[in-house]
Amino acid sequence: MNKRKRKEEKPLTDLQKKAVAMFYDYERIKDIAAACGVHRTTIWRWSKLRGFRKEYNRIDRNWKRKFERQDLKRIAAENAYWDQKVADAEKKLQEISSKIKGKPGKDFYSAWNEYEKALFRGRSLSQLMDAIYGDKPKRHKRRRA
Repeated sequence: MNKRKRKEEKPLTDLQKKAVAMFYDYERIKDIAAACGVHRTTIWRWSKLRGFRKEYNRIDRNWKRKFERQDLKRIAAENAYWDQKVADAEKKLQEISSKIKGKPGKDFYSAWNEYEKALFRGRSLSQLMDAIYGDKPKRHKRRRA
C-alpha cells in the first residue's frame, strides 16, 4: 500500500491571521491585500490553506457562541419582564373584581385587557396567529371569466 504523506501544516503568521479576520468581516480581497501589503492573488492563495479555513471557522464559532449567550440573556430578561406584568395584572384584576357587586365596569375591562396583553407577551392577535400557523400565503379563489 502506498500511503501519501500529508504536508505538515505551518501555523498562520500574524499577517495571515489579520487577513482571516478581515475576510470574516466581508472585506473585499483587494482591500485585504492592500491592508496586508501583499498582492490579491496571495490572499486568494492563503484562503485555500487548511489553517486559514480553521482560523475562519474558529472565529465564526466564537461569534455564534457570543450571540447565543446574548440571545439567552435577552430572552430571560424578556420573560422576567412579562412574568412580572402578568403578576401585576392578575393582582389588579383581583382587586377590582372583589369590589364589583353588579355589572363589571370600565376599570375591570381595562384591567382585563392589560392581563390579556401580559399573557400574550405584548403580541397582537395577528402576531400570535403567525407564530402558531406560520406565515402561510393566503390562497385566492380563481375568478371565472
